[in-house]
Amino acid sequence: MKSTLLKTKGLMLAVMCLTGLFIQGCDKIKLEKTVDGGEITFTLDPQAKGDFDLRGSKKINLAQMAKDFGLDASDISSIKMRVKAFYIIDSSANFVTFDYLDKASFSIGEPGVQIQIAHKDPMPTGKSQGPCEADTDPDTDVINFANQETTEFHLKGTLNTAVDHQVKIKATVEYDIKAMKK
Repeated sequence: MKSTLLKTKGLMLAVMCLTGLFIQGCDKIKLEKTVDGGEITFTLDPQAKGDFDLRGSKKINLAQMAKDFGLDASDISSIKMRVKAFYIIDSSANFVTFDYLDKASFSIGEPGVQIQIAHKDPMPTGKSQGPCEADTDPDTDVINFANQETTEFHLKGTLNTAVDHQVKIKATVEYDIKAMKK
């Protein structure tokens, strides 16, 4: 009887220790969410065929993303940006399509310190103005660019035909956010 009582006490003590470890290990909750990032619009001015580098800007609002989660900004550990699609906005009689482009890449950062997020090479043909799905690098984390007053984006590419009027190119984006709630 004494032996059974000791085994029972030992088992209860082991269960209590494991329960304590489990509760301590569960004080953080991992959260993952995809949120709409809106759009970034670039302006392509008239130019001969060849390379172009367009700039656009947008604020990545880390504080607002955290608030939407019910978190503090310090709880967010990763923000991965994904380009959902490119669109050409041109309603002129001689409208530009993706046929005018050989390739395009989308990056974040200042000149000389840019990180490529997405690209498309070759571009689709068939007189399309979009959507053109981009090939996004799923490992590019942009958290270091969050909460800057404005973040600069670049759309680079190559025109195979001259453009004789101003055209807008829009990129729609979304963010994959990871956070640990304490």
